[in-house]
Amino acid sequence: MRAKLLSWHDGVGSRTFEFDVDIEPRSYTISRVSQLIPIIASEDLTVCKGEVAVIGIRLIEVPENTIVSPLTAVNHANGFVVDVIECGLPGMVEDEKCINHAIFIPTRSGDVKEGDLIGILRINFVRTGLLSRVIPSKPKVETKNVRAFLTWIEDGVFYRENVTGTFSGYFESDICNLTPVVAKERAKIGRGEAAVVEIEKINVEGGSIISPYGLTANAFAQLLNLVGDKVRKFEEKRSFSEAVLLGFGNGVVEEGEVLGLLCVAGGNGGENSGFLQFSQKSGGGVVKTLQEFNSGRLKVGRKGEWKPAISAETKKLKRGAAEIIKIRPIDISDHSTISPLGIMRQAYGTMVGGIAREPWNLESKKTIREVVFLPIMDGEVKEGQLVGVFNVTRVAEGKL
Repeated sequence: MRAKLLSWHDGVGSRTFEFDVDIEPRSYTISRVSQLIPIIASEDLTVCKGEVAVIGIRLIEVPENTIVSPLTAVNHANGFVVDVIECGLPGMVEDEKCINHAIFIPTRSGDVKEGDLIGILRINFVRTGLLSRVIPSKPKVETKNVRAFLTWIEDGVFYRENVTGTFSGYFESDICNLTPVVAKERAKIGRGEAAVVEIEKINVEGGSIISPYGLTANAFAQLLNLVGDKVRKFEEKRSFSEAVLLGFGNGVVEEGEVLGLLCVAGGNGGENSGFLQFSQKSGGGVVKTLQEFNSGRLKVGRKGEWKPAISAETKKLKRGAAEIIKIRPIDISDHSTISPLGIMRQAYGTMVGGIAREPWNLESKKTIREVVFLPIMDGEVKEGQLVGVFNVTRVAEGKL
């Protein structure tokens, strides 16, 4: 299929230009060997709560045949990285990539200083279906010792500490526990606002990879991240008591309502079962229903597919105000996990999730007809433009 790609001439914020590309859904095989790389600020920046910011970062060079995404639940004291931006045109998976900016959502007002650790980039090595490419037999994994400033909040006080960390490759678990994120308080959600909501506590084992499920499970907001205790090492156990939501509509979430779903890879999580309150848009209103939720341990497949999200409408954008954008329909098979592919692919913002109108359950097929889009500046998405790519992976249920 044909689509239009909108990008920058000379880096983010410069003059934009649009060109045609041929883009189709593509299959891949993923390696269990992955790499973690720190995302470290290269500039000082004052941020304001809820106002999306673009922060310069130390250059990250990513090898060919990789996909990337910011690691969930590894944050700066004042916010977190929701996506990253390439130095030039968004490249192909098969190409080497360089990344020099991060999209940062502040959860409190304050300063980000040069040298602060603001997140961690997860790099997955893949092999695509293009037989004409020469694929390396082994992933190019590096071990690096890095100095950076770790920041955290304790009893309302901001702390910054100079630390040294080792970042290297690791083996990802092929076991995933689908975990609901449930509100522990009643909270107002505002369109375009990043809301921090108290949740029922979630405990995860050290070394677990946490990935928000890429389809919305709430009528008003998309789950983006978790906030928890100070953690000095990725290998430590973690506990989370708050969730960060990006509002795309005005409304109220009730105590006991599902805010989103997480795929927690690694650890020894058990079954999640019971009746949970889900909400979704219906016509001009919102329907909240109790649905039976059953999810045990899932085996994540090594094969997946990338599905492009192409705008089906033209819409004006305002910096930081999340928009729902209609796209050409994308069919998703049953028993699939879904997530947006990392690296911003539209000049004015990034896709953070998809919306399917079917009631949520893992067993059903779904059709994505809309996406949640976060603008980093004022602009416009035009019909026919690529706004993002979904990563779709099949899973198998049962006792493993």
